[in-house]
Amino acid sequence: METLRQKLSCPVCPELFTPPVLVLSGAHNFCKQCLEKILLHQNCHHINGLFHCPLCRKVIYLRGRGIVGQLRNSLVETILEKFKYELEKICTQEKRQLTQICEEHGENMNLMCLTDDKPIHAIWKLFGKHEDHNVAKIPEAYNARKKTFIKKLHLVHKKSEEARKETEKLINELTAGVTDTKVMIDTVGMGLLKGIWYRMAELQAKLHHDYSTKLEKLQ
Repeated sequence: METLRQKLSCPVCPELFTPPVLVLSGAHNFCKQCLEKILLHQNCHHINGLFHCPLCRKVIYLRGRGIVGQLRNSLVETILEKFKYELEKICTQEKRQLTQICEEHGENMNLMCLTDDKPIHAIWKLFGKHEDHNVAKIPEAYNARKKTFIKKLHLVHKKSEEARKETEKLINELTAGVTDTKVMIDTVGMGLLKGIWYRMAELQAKLHHDYSTKLEKLQ
């Protein structure tokens, strides 16, 4: 749980990300408000300015769009929202179960009926309708649920990393494609220009020749 919390924490605060979460070109995420502090600390006040990522020191160019031009990591925000929701739900349930008392018997609800997914106490297990049900102590049941929840979140995080890498690969391929296309356009354009220049030279030579010939005849 702590490992996942660290992955969802801003390296500047360092608290859980406060949306919107911005991702730099070096794939490092920051709270927008923390990124603004970084720009202020590095004296980057212009929308065309540049600054260094505080983690990898890579130069980030704002390119006339300021901080709003940085990509928003909606995937991390979605995982963060799910993490906060589940964490709050687990904590609320734990607190409620620790203080919950059966009004009928005055017993603490210290067991969890796994069949009905509800808290019970020992009397209900021994003599009540939960006699044939599977039960566990509440702390053990919630620890098992926490582990399951953490595994699911790790799986989501793994998929998000794979999606990010795939996106970066696609961006690199597109960038390479744009570069190749530009080179091809420049090459073809230069060839066309050379052809035009060569044709112009031919026409000028022919014009000069015709002019000289006609001038000789007139003389």
